[in-house]
Amino acid sequence: MKRIVICAVIGIVVQLLAVVLTGFAGAACHCPAPIGIFFPFAVLAGDESTLGSLSLLLQFPGEAVILAMVSLRLDGVWTALTFLMLLGIHFVAALMASQVHP
Repeated sequence: MKRIVICAVIGIVVQLLAVVLTGFAGAACHCPAPIGIFFPFAVLAGDESTLGSLSLLLQFPGEAVILAMVSLRLDGVWTALTFLMLLGIHFVAALMASQVHP
């Protein structure tokens, strides 16, 4: 339980850093592309919708908790595979989001 809470807190910190970096990157290029890369699920769900807002707030903490739960129950190989699977899902979602907001 302690590991899950620590991972959730780390996920929240990473989330805040990603929001700041997305803001800087969006301001630099004057385009919506960075939000589609960092937060593709929010773009795909719709920026103005409740689901889009929830996915924006819970993306990285949710992924950190999933990795923590897998690492508690299974060995390191499954944790690495879960990480690669989450990374692949994020990559595919970012590609799809880049088609929504070119």
